[in-house]
Amino acid sequence: MSVIGCILIALIAQRWKSALIAALVVGLLGSAAFGFLHWDDTHYGSAPTIGFMASYIAVGTAAFFAETAAFFAIKRGINVLRMRRLAGKTSQPTEDASTSSPQKLNAIAAKPDKLIFKGGKEFFEYQCKFGHTSIQPNHAVVGIIIDAQKELGTPTPVSLSEDGTQTVALLVASNDGGFLALSKTPSGQGDRLVPGDVVLWIPTSYSNEIGHKMSDRRSGWIGLVRAKLNPEVAVSNPGFSIACRYD
Repeated sequence: MSVIGCILIALIAQRWKSALIAALVVGLLGSAAFGFLHWDDTHYGSAPTIGFMASYIAVGTAAFFAETAAFFAIKRGINVLRMRRLAGKTSQPTEDASTSSPQKLNAIAAKPDKLIFKGGKEFFEYQCKFGHTSIQPNHAVVGIIIDAQKELGTPTPVSLSEDGTQTVALLVASNDGGFLALSKTPSGQGDRLVPGDVVLWIPTSYSNEIGHKMSDRRSGWIGLVRAKLNPEVAVSNPGFSIACRYD
């Protein structure tokens, strides 16, 4: 049963921190419960001693913690392998060693774990599979700009206001391939957005009124486009490569 719990935590958690915290909490509670039951089976209703419970909880929690960490490490390893396989869909410049300067060769060798995707679509698909997709207020999620003129019948693919702010339609990354959201930039700064650009979208609140009118209730989330991203991933760095900011 404990192994199943470890596997479930490893599968659900998206970050090391959340996996280890969950393992510690579940390990403590589970070990305490099983320790009490084990004592009751052999001592027929008498209260367990502090020493017995402390020893049982310490050993059980340590084992549960270690097993969860091992399963999570395996999951991360599988994700890295998938990421490298996905590199077949990416475009990275190659150079002939015979014609490249030492400076260029050093620059290429210095970034072996950087995946540069063909475009925003491939980067967005990667984020839907392996990125952060849990929608919480003020927690950034990747989105991709879509052609609002083509998809929604607006006058232009991206609307530009007199103050320079841009109103866009985007797909927000999710495990099922993304959901539609209408958003805008908080200022007139930054590059003009075009369909296919990948952005950092930050939800701020949920509108029941909008959500009930949409086929997907998640489209009721209201947020702001804070930055445009470069479609690339560094395996050793969980952060994003910012192309420009809008705040």
